[in-house]
Amino acid sequence: MNQMIYQPQHLQARFNNAASNDRLHPIYREVAERLCARLEDTKRTYPLALELGTGSGSIAHSFPASKRPESLLTLDFSHDALQKAEGYDLRLQANAEMPLPFAPRTFDLVLTNLMLPWANNPTRVLAQAGQALKDDGLFLATTLGDQTFYEFQHVFGAMGAKFPHMNPMPDVQTVGSILQQVGFALPVIDRDMITLEYNSFSDILADLKAVGPTNLHPERKRGLTTKAFWAEVEQKYTEMFAKPNAKLPLTLEVIYLHGWRPHHSQQKPLPRGSAQVDLSEVLGKM
Repeated sequence: MNQMIYQPQHLQARFNNAASNDRLHPIYREVAERLCARLEDTKRTYPLALELGTGSGSIAHSFPASKRPESLLTLDFSHDALQKAEGYDLRLQANAEMPLPFAPRTFDLVLTNLMLPWANNPTRVLAQAGQALKDDGLFLATTLGDQTFYEFQHVFGAMGAKFPHMNPMPDVQTVGSILQQVGFALPVIDRDMITLEYNSFSDILADLKAVGPTNLHPERKRGLTTKAFWAEVEQKYTEMFAKPNAKLPLTLEVIYLHGWRPHHSQQKPLPRGSAQVDLSEVLGKM
């Protein structure tokens, strides 16, 4: 996951173009709300929070009322995305894969929503997020798993595609390994399978374009893909996946990451083999 998959200038240009969409994109908004809802499971407040990757600005509008930070900063390398974002106390243009412009142990909470799929080095992003957190600070993130766009994967496979059409996505195990590797305490990984429904294939393509980068895979076919190609994709997509009501599904595998900057007050797992059980109690229940 650490190879140079995306050229920064291409990625930046794609996100600048996507920022011209004036609405809070429903995909980002839905996932942001699910992510921020997890704050309600914690018994604290978060006075100072940082978002890595502004995207559509959905995070700023997704906090539960009791968990909204007193100050919310956001960082993105897309100037246009920052200009569109509302609800933030400070907006900074910077690349989350480069050293962050903050002192270590600054924030109570660091979040990132659907930014990691476009990072060349997710490990570095997570490590820097951990460094930016105060001791016992919370990191929350979402990313897309390898079952995302399941339908397109099967359509391209059925067409015998000879070149990658999909941006690479990690599996759950890989994401979990990175979270542990960078040293977060009490790491938790889980996922949602979200199925969106569309009236037409053109609506699917329009939404994917609005989200931001579509296919920036380095081995993608260069030049314009023909109308005949996309007509065949649409035909097979409809044949394989159209529902009885004629709606077309699009599947997202959303992976949630949850971890804390280590602190001595945190619960420690018991050493292996150290659990003590009163066998008389166990046998008495048999």
